[in-house]
Amino acid sequence: MALTNRQIERYSRQLIVKDFGGIAQERLLAARVLLLGDYADTGVLAYLAGAGVGHLDLRADLDRAASANLIARMRDLNPDSIVRVVSESRGFAEFDLALILANDEAMLDQARTLCDRRTNGADHFGIILARLDMPPRIAVIPRCPPCPQCTSAGDLLGPVGARADNAGFVASLAALEAIKLLARFVPAPKPSLIEFRGYETSAHIIDSAPGSNCTCSAIQAAGRS
Repeated sequence: MALTNRQIERYSRQLIVKDFGGIAQERLLAARVLLLGDYADTGVLAYLAGAGVGHLDLRADLDRAASANLIARMRDLNPDSIVRVVSESRGFAEFDLALILANDEAMLDQARTLCDRRTNGADHFGIILARLDMPPRIAVIPRCPPCPQCTSAGDLLGPVGARADNAGFVASLAALEAIKLLARFVPAPKPSLIEFRGYETSAHIIDSAPGSNCTCSAIQAAGRS
């Protein structure tokens, strides 16, 4: 659906970015994201809603009043973005991308659940896993394989350590990577790992770990044979 005049004005700063434009913004408005983690503390939710991500589902142990307040705040920020707080009992809805801000074991369990969901080959969502502990890093995985369980980037789902001093910066950069992925800012992006030395970053391409027994790789390989 073409952007309205109001939307062109609202997103004008994004629309003028080189290689972004109206089509990328339309993709954002149509996108569905599952956001897991410390979104209130880092401001990532507000960043995604403000950028115009159309649907944002949250997994959170919030009471009804806190949920209503959060949703109202995001609606005031940008009425184009629909935010829902979804209880665990309702199960995962359909989404294009899971953005996981992992700084505790519960979030890593959610990441493992998402990896398991991708083994049946029916889901094609991407995963961005941001480790906010030491050492901080972001795995950007547009498709399967690999998944966080079998990537050559090492143990992305290992035990949680002390929170990184630059955790807020890492979370914000993960949100930016999510926007780039949803807007298809880079055609056919490859899975990559972003590592941090303070506020300096380096990135390299990742693949499935050699000899991995992860089911996602096995099913994908079988599908190609």
